[in-house]
Amino acid sequence: SLYDACSPDLSPEGKSSVSLGHDSISTGVGFLDHMLDQIQSHGQLSITYIHPSPPLPPNPTTATKVLHSAGLISYNLPNEDGTWGTFGSRKCGYLELENVRGFWDRVAMGMGVGLEIRRVRGDNSHHIIESCFKAFSRCLRRVLDEQCGGREGRNKEGLDKGVFWGDGGEGPKGRCVEMNRKTKETGISVKIDLDHSIGGASPVVSTGLKCLDDLVLCFVSESGIGCEVKCGGDLWIDDHHLVEDVGIALGQGIKKGLGDKKGCNRMWSEVHGGVRCTLDLSNRPHYEGGVAWGGEGVVDDARVGEGEVCKEMVEHFFESIVSNGGMTCHIEDVGSGEGEEGTAREGMRALGKCFKACKAIDARRGGKTASSKGTLSA
Repeated sequence: SLYDACSPDLSPEGKSSVSLGHDSISTGVGFLDHMLDQIQSHGQLSITYIHPSPPLPPNPTTATKVLHSAGLISYNLPNEDGTWGTFGSRKCGYLELENVRGFWDRVAMGMGVGLEIRRVRGDNSHHIIESCFKAFSRCLRRVLDEQCGGREGRNKEGLDKGVFWGDGGEGPKGRCVEMNRKTKETGISVKIDLDHSIGGASPVVSTGLKCLDDLVLCFVSESGIGCEVKCGGDLWIDDHHLVEDVGIALGQGIKKGLGDKKGCNRMWSEVHGGVRCTLDLSNRPHYEGGVAWGGEGVVDDARVGEGEVCKEMVEHFFESIVSNGGMTCHIEDVGSGEGEEGTAREGMRALGKCFKACKAIDARRGGKTASSKGTLSA
């Protein structure tokens, strides 16, 4: 049985399923239980599946009986030889990975929908499958919300449950932070309000590099945060220390402001211009880039006296924000359709749009963390 945990008309059976939490799933295959729990946590759904007298230890054939079927639009999670990940795995726990396709076939057929599953990046078999389940769950939640008419539709029926997944909405009070970072190389002061402008004023960004100012402002304007950045540094050397330390300070300020992330939407993906950003407030710092950055003031070798930033430091600026912010971020060049390389400003705007959605509070979570682990702080 599957129930929409966000429904205002949840049946007694649904409420009972929700109350069971993780204990509502027992397929006899531990890894599959864990994957179905991703749908619960990230799709805000409740699943009840209890396999009659599950064998202990699990019998590998159980997975085949549960998963086997046919029919997908496209599917490319495994390697070309059918193995998974860098080290060619064929199993995760007692789950035979050749059966994963069958599971998604059955889901697509059962829902009567077209389903495309595409691995863009990924090296670890467990993470590839887990990410797939999370991405599917997030897409499903968004479809369910839109079928309800979204936030406006719920308001018309008097059933508003708060911010819908991905909405910016009005943020909570108190997610504010001040950071002061001083080394022999730079001195940086940062003020951040994750939900409101600071003192009702426009953002103030003064780094000493016009291009860097522009990049920070692109992020700030799209993310909807209040921000002040003032700094100075050893620009007589080059742009490295200043750009890196501004990224570090911003990332640390964001992480401190987010706190335990309870109630946050957590994940989002966005395209701006020719750049796609996919962001997760995971507390597992990781950055994957690979865009040939361009745009005004972004050059191969920066002339700091002209306010420029070199391309390798644009990449490092993203990495510094993400790593110190406790985030997982993938940046891709998807092309603008005009034959131009993705610009640094497009990338920062895509990152800002993602962060705006990730930090938004979904009141339907009741202050709980969007994670099957139950925490994003450990």
